[in-house]
Amino acid sequence: MPLVNLTQTLVDRKIGEGDPIELVDDRRNGLSLRIRATDWTWCFRRTINGKDLRRDLGKQWTLKEARDLVIALANDAQASSHVISDPTSFARWMSRHIDAKAGLPRVIEVADPVPAQPLLPASSKTFLQASEAWIAHVEDTRKPKTAIGYAGNLNIKEVRTLHERIACTITVEEVEEVIEAIHARKAQRQAQLTLVCIRRLYGWMSSTTRLRKLYGITGNPMAVIRQLERSRAGTYRKIGVPTGPEIGKIVHWLMSTRDYPERDLLAALMLVYTCQRRESVVSTRRIDDMHEVAGYAVWAIPPAHRKTVEEAARRGIPVGVHAIPLPPSAWAHVENAKDLAGDSDWLFPAERARREGAEATHMHADTITHLFHKMTYTIDDDDNDDGKEIPIGVKPHDIRRAFGTTFGQYAELDNEEIQRILDHRVGTVTTKHYSFLPQVKKKFPTMLGWCEWVDKWYATEKAQAEVADRERAKRKAAKEVAKFAKDAE
Repeated sequence: MPLVNLTQTLVDRKIGEGDPIELVDDRRNGLSLRIRATDWTWCFRRTINGKDLRRDLGKQWTLKEARDLVIALANDAQASSHVISDPTSFARWMSRHIDAKAGLPRVIEVADPVPAQPLLPASSKTFLQASEAWIAHVEDTRKPKTAIGYAGNLNIKEVRTLHERIACTITVEEVEEVIEAIHARKAQRQAQLTLVCIRRLYGWMSSTTRLRKLYGITGNPMAVIRQLERSRAGTYRKIGVPTGPEIGKIVHWLMSTRDYPERDLLAALMLVYTCQRRESVVSTRRIDDMHEVAGYAVWAIPPAHRKTVEEAARRGIPVGVHAIPLPPSAWAHVENAKDLAGDSDWLFPAERARREGAEATHMHADTITHLFHKMTYTIDDDDNDDGKEIPIGVKPHDIRRAFGTTFGQYAELDNEEIQRILDHRVGTVTTKHYSFLPQVKKKFPTMLGWCEWVDKWYATEKAQAEVADRERAKRKAAKEVAKFAKDAE
């Protein structure tokens, strides 16, 4: 079903055309306009306890009224999901709102013929208490960086106005006001991320019976809130796909600079020559992750989450690894890193522990990112005899795009060959985790081709840079001679 920015004009036109279609409102989650061959109606969809429910709202509403009706339904369902899940209760709920629209007095119902779902006990848990408990859950189940990001989004000044409120009493309108306030100060991305966090927080609070009782929430009322549209300015970010010459400039800079620790330079070189992610590179173990199998030097990257608790060895490699064969030029940088690491368990050990009392592990992945930000190349400049430094402007993850796009087109790789190296989903569990040696043999020609391609562009850039340096040195020397002769006169 298409997601549409509905307006009243568009609604009237689609109803007039009469073509069967269902348009989902991009401003209010769960609301859609359903047009049949002979009739039309507003609809509300909600998933409760894993069951997808659809309820007709009727056709007596304008677009604004239908959106307000969905908010009211979500808020009432927050107290009891029976309002939506039971058709009779929903019919009575709709009848009350239709009567209210017509100006009729509300009829007080004496008895409910349908056994209603028991209301949950009132909760005293505040939004802050709920968010702290959720962040602790995220720390146990996700990466530390994810938990830090969620905690930051739920602690900005606009969200802090909700901290002391009872979580189950916060309405959709109040959360929308918070998101709109963030959006109004031009923090559009922040507004999107904050809404995602609040949705996930309330989804977690209603995810189990224990949590529903603890926080007094039966469903996720915030699921109806749509993201606000971002302005066109700054919305589109240029996706970096480095060219061959840019890859050559990167390797030349890493091989020639002496301004940064050798450990950091070797980690960046390993990332370039293997096309793997930053975290995989920096968390490599010096001995446990490096192997030699059937004449191949192999980097065995353990998965973030294992399907088995016990590591069973298969041909000397732990089950469930992403294996990358290392051609000679890649292996040379790994050997240099191993020598530099000494007796450390890590290939790129940290200089010190990240916090007092903790054990020193490996270097931080952001160190590679900072290094890429420092990369430059030199061009001629009339105002500077030594030339002008220009940022290369490539990010670590762009190397993977260079492999998949620039080199992929050059080597005429198919999608499976690219996915196999980049550790994207490919094949079955058996082919990915258990048939180790055949997979390495398939990967080696691709990795060898990539490393030779990188070496070619590095050699080209090195030769061009040496020629340019000599020319600049000659011009600089000629200027000094001319200046000396002029001064001698």
